[in-house]
Amino acid sequence: MMDDFLKPPKEYKFTILSNSIAKKKFVYRNKDKFPKYLRLDISNPNVIIMDYDQIEVPIEGAVVVRLRFHARENTSASLKFIRYDTDEVEEELIFHVSVR
Repeated sequence: MMDDFLKPPKEYKFTILSNSIAKKKFVYRNKDKFPKYLRLDISNPNVIIMDYDQIEVPIEGAVVVRLRFHARENTSASLKFIRYDTDEVEEELIFHVSVR
């Protein structure tokens, strides 16, 4: 793995009401000249990836990933986009959820 060339994770912070569900969507863009096959790995069971856990991203295309957050207390989670062919992390998102 080429850890020296990895982008730093993107961080997102938001607040939800206690025992409520927040839905967020994120776009993964493929700027390469070949399609990518990725699996999604989430670090927290309170976050559900809606629709799928693996994606195919077309050449120079984009895919929308929808997430559902449910939390009873302040929490964090990371979402990793991992390539099937090399097991390298393409991108990582970190979510910090505050509960009111």
